[in-house]
Amino acid sequence: TLPPFLVITIISLLSNFRVYISILTPGYDNKEKFIEFFFTVKLKDFNTMQFEQWKREINKLNISLRYKNDIYKFLKSILNFGVK
Repeated sequence: TLPPFLVITIISLLSNFRVYISILTPGYDNKEKFIEFFFTVKLKDFNTMQFEQWKREINKLNISLRYKNDIYKFLKSILNFGVK
């Protein structure tokens, strides 16, 4: 069987992440809409093809490079939280 953290969805992980940081850091709530693409994806099913497709969609948006990088860091923080 798989470890429990691998069968959780990204949206469930985000909920746990919010509890972990207790007070939602300003700016996180407006970045959540950019990771909705992954909300139904389980960690065990998360793959580079999905990430690259999502990244292409993010790059099409008319937002600054700095904000795009913040979104990537936000997703990375959630994923790191999920596997620790």
